[in-house]
Amino acid sequence: MRVMSDLAALRQRSFPGIVCGVGVFDGVHLGHQVILQGVAAAARAGGTPAVFTFLNHPLTVLAPSRAPRLITPPPLKARILEEQGIALTIVVLFTPAMAALSAEAFVRDVLVGQVGVRGVHVGADFRFGRGREGTPEDLIRLGAALGFTVKVVPEVAVGGTPVHSTLIRELLAQAKLREAQTFLGRPYLVLGAIQVGAGRGKALGFPTANLDGAEVLVPDGIYAGRARAAGEWRKAVMSLGMAPTFGGTRRWLEVHFLPPLCEAIGPGVELTVAMLHRIRDEIRFPDAAALVSQMRQDVSFAERLLAAGDG
Repeated sequence: MRVMSDLAALRQRSFPGIVCGVGVFDGVHLGHQVILQGVAAAARAGGTPAVFTFLNHPLTVLAPSRAPRLITPPPLKARILEEQGIALTIVVLFTPAMAALSAEAFVRDVLVGQVGVRGVHVGADFRFGRGREGTPEDLIRLGAALGFTVKVVPEVAVGGTPVHSTLIRELLAQAKLREAQTFLGRPYLVLGAIQVGAGRGKALGFPTANLDGAEVLVPDGIYAGRARAAGEWRKAVMSLGMAPTFGGTRRWLEVHFLPPLCEAIGPGVELTVAMLHRIRDEIRFPDAAALVSQMRQDVSFAERLLAAGDG
């Protein structure tokens, strides 16, 4: 898949018949996936299945105090979009200048003039242009005038509950991982490059691969799940937090493989983590011995959870 952020460079490349899903697509959840399936199907006859999305959430410009943390930061979102059959992801920074564009100018100058869309697919709640003035009906009208087709996908619901990124964020904030997975259509994922930690895990007999945990959406605590290193998914137990027993000040996601990896994976290696079960809160222990005793129990419990067939 090609990922492009320079719209001027985009026009210099040959992407035939771009059929484009347009939106934030944070989470790439089940509702988004229906849009993407339509994009891929419409592009099969010689077109390019594409997505036009943003590097930052639009609320970082429109209402910074209400801007949410992303469920799927751009590198992870690009991976998931590729798995959904998207061949071209156009990811641009949402700026005050873009926010000031009228609905018609956004469609005429950006989607048609710079991207060159042949078809556009959006959700029923899609809004665009200055002050969110544009509606799906406006998009259909503009498509007829400017020569591209429009597909508006009805709202998707699971068990009668509409699928929205806001709901998924709320579930993750409560560590309701299985419920969030129901709406995401996959586990909650974290993607990052391994960083150098303090080395305490190895010294305690539980070596870990450490990722920056600043933007992880679930609460601090101990989790069971899986982690992918060198292309292979393996069972793992994870600690998310600041290591209060040792007076830590930085939030880490520390991943301990089950069983521990025989091969070494070091700083800079990319790691994907699927968080499946919450085991307990993060606790400050009186000493390292008490922590190790609890870690043994955590590992045993994680192994039982992951052996149950749903991990």
